[in-house]
Amino acid sequence: HPSAEGDAGHLRQVFGRMGCTDREIVALSGAHAVGRCRKERSGYEGAWTDDPYTFDNSYFTKLIEVHKSGKAAEGQLMLPSDLALMNDPIFAAHVRVYAEYEDIFRADFA
Repeated sequence: HPSAEGDAGHLRQVFGRMGCTDREIVALSGAHAVGRCRKERSGYEGAWTDDPYTFDNSYFTKLIEVHKSGKAAEGQLMLPSDLALMNDPIFAAHVRVYAEYEDIFRADFA
């Protein structure tokens, strides 16, 4: 299973076993728009977005913000495995598309 500490290579290894492309890995990561981390399960606590009950492209816009600023807003988080998407040029290109075009994200996620 994917590790919260994983880098881009780890994500490709884990999801590649399931036949996922880089684009599909990034699209699946968008599921972090909903829900939150629980300390007892992952060692991390917090939500990725302002509204963890709404499925939209806000995970990607937040990911770009955190990558630029170097920190998440209070009560929110980005895992090392999330930030790995911005540290890899191929993954980062998909993040930028999904941040700008929610309809493309939704189509690819579906």
